Amino acid sequence: RFAGRIKKCKGAAFGPPFFCVGQKMKAEYVKKPTGAEFIHITDMNEIMVERACREVWKMIPVMGDDNGSAYDQENQEPKRKGGAAWLTRIFRDLEAQVLFSDCHKLVETVVEKASELDFMPESPLSTISMFRSDGMGPTSSILLSAYGDGDHYKAHEDRSILSMLLWVSDNEDFTGGNIHFTQFGEKIPPKKGTGVIFPSFYAHEVETVHTAPDMKARYTVTCFCA
Repeated sequence: RFAGRIKKCKGAAFGPPFFCVGQKMKAEYVKKPTGAEFIHITDMNEIMVERACREVWKMIPVMGDDNGSAYDQENQEPKRKGGAAWLTRIFRDLEAQVLFSDCHKLVETVVEKASELDFMPESPLSTISMFRSDGMGPTSSILLSAYGDGDHYKAHEDRSILSMLLWVSDNEDFTGGNIHFTQFGEKIPPKKGTGVIFPSFYAHEVETVHTAPDMKARYTVTCFCA
């Protein structure tokens, strides 16, 4: 058994990864009056989401508390409190990720769908098509995260071109955990089967998660398209 209370994904049926379960993924280009623009992903395939959720769950025992990747320069304290690990921790090369990783398959499917959208040439989101599987590919920078009670990620910018955040766990098991674009005042609540793609230079934070003590409840798959 793993230490502490770890939420295992529900979902009994795990069929072929691209099996359709009566719903079709949607990708919507959103531009807010505040100036924020992003791609909102909804209705991801249920089976693919459950498979990705299980892959994150299996990674929890090897996740570091703050992943050692982000520090507040003023007080030298970690900006992140919550478990995270790179997908390369278990799939060390691209070929293995393509063949065996359910999180990779989910990311690739989302990129394919988002690439169907049309953008103004000056939009930073117009680069999404660069990261299709037949192009550069985003597979070397997928981060799996699991947040428990009190976990958060203070405002920061990502070192990439675009950031993709996909929610794969049941959101009724926790509150909080919104992604907040601090420079625009825009918030997106975490909902299973949805996601967001946004320019990596947007300052953003993960608001504090509230759930049962010692329980990991908010699972995400994050891809940095660089």
